[in-house]
Amino acid sequence: MHILNFFIVPLILIGLFFRIEFSYVVSLLCSLGAATFIYAQQSPANILFTIAIFNLTPLFCRRFNLIWRRQRFSLKAAKETAKLSYEKMQKESSIIRRSNFHLTEEAFGTSELYKMTRDMSAAADVRDAFNILGKRLTELFRFKKCRLILIDEEVGLSRIEKVFELKYASPEASVVDVEPSDSELLKQGFHIQKITWLDPLVLVPLTAENKFLGTLGVEGLSFDKLETFSTLANQFCLVMKKIKLYEKIQELAINDGLTGLFVRRYILERLDEEIKRSARHHLHLAFLMIDIDRFKQCNDSFGHLTGDAVLKEVAGVIKSTVREIDLAARYGGEEFSVLLPDTGKAGAAGVAERIRANVDRHKFRAYNETIKTEVSIGVAVFPEDSTASRQLIDKSDQALYRAKQEGRNRVEIS
Repeated sequence: MHILNFFIVPLILIGLFFRIEFSYVVSLLCSLGAATFIYAQQSPANILFTIAIFNLTPLFCRRFNLIWRRQRFSLKAAKETAKLSYEKMQKESSIIRRSNFHLTEEAFGTSELYKMTRDMSAAADVRDAFNILGKRLTELFRFKKCRLILIDEEVGLSRIEKVFELKYASPEASVVDVEPSDSELLKQGFHIQKITWLDPLVLVPLTAENKFLGTLGVEGLSFDKLETFSTLANQFCLVMKKIKLYEKIQELAINDGLTGLFVRRYILERLDEEIKRSARHHLHLAFLMIDIDRFKQCNDSFGHLTGDAVLKEVAGVIKSTVREIDLAARYGGEEFSVLLPDTGKAGAAGVAERIRANVDRHKFRAYNETIKTEVSIGVAVFPEDSTASRQLIDKSDQALYRAKQEGRNRVEIS
């Protein structure tokens, strides 16, 4: 049986690592050789057993080879499936990460938009709202300049009413008033044909109740931030609408909400009435224009709440100084006006001087602050200075300007 042991191992290796057909040929040759050799030395039973072993070995090898190939193919298919699943999972994970990033960015943007809207909703005028917008812009973006151009609603595009400008030059945003223009600047700007390669300029129109209010523009903003800026600008436009509505409501009111004095619209209406009455009865009529000196410094140093308290107390001093028949009004901002029926220049000068002196002596206290406050006053009288309300106001305004130029805290007569 040693010949079986000699041939069986190579035969198995041939069946496993080479083609099965080759194993059968080798097995057949081995069977013939073994039969010849065994026939000379062994019994027929041993010959048959050896031949059977040589012929069955390739069958077992073939079976094992098929099983191994099937397993290898199955493992390869499983590997490919796992690879595809892994790649799909990686793609899905990447999509999820991007989605999470965008959601986080959107959530942050929504949060910032909410904060800005909340802060701007508390703004009393356009300047304050633009200042709040500017601070948010400097926190979110890098840009060169942001400008708000407002037009006169009554005149239209032919006149720029106000211009506010914000520069990204320091961490703290500041609003700078730019002198408005009476020229056709806006109309001309819409027809400029010259093209220059400058930083990108984005302009967003501001409208309220189908009326064009002006434009909000930003220079040097990157293109990927345009959509966010547009959203902020639209929100600013909504705040503008609210402010305009508030201003209209204020115009309809007779008394100023802060000082309790009459509003500008009311005293202008009464001025026209008093001029007609004075002309009819040949009476004098005086108009005083009063302005708080260095009021902006007070606001900058002590804050707007303290400034409001000063406005309220100055109004109280004015009201307590004039007669019951006199009309005192808040003309706008830190300006006041007083209408003195049946009063000539001498009497008007005396009233103006008493108001100036009383304000100068008054101790203004607000939020634990003692503030020194002074006023400058311009006086104009009907009919000596003018017989028309608009010219009378201009004359008193010019006298007020002279009082400012002469050193403030004084009275000037037209």
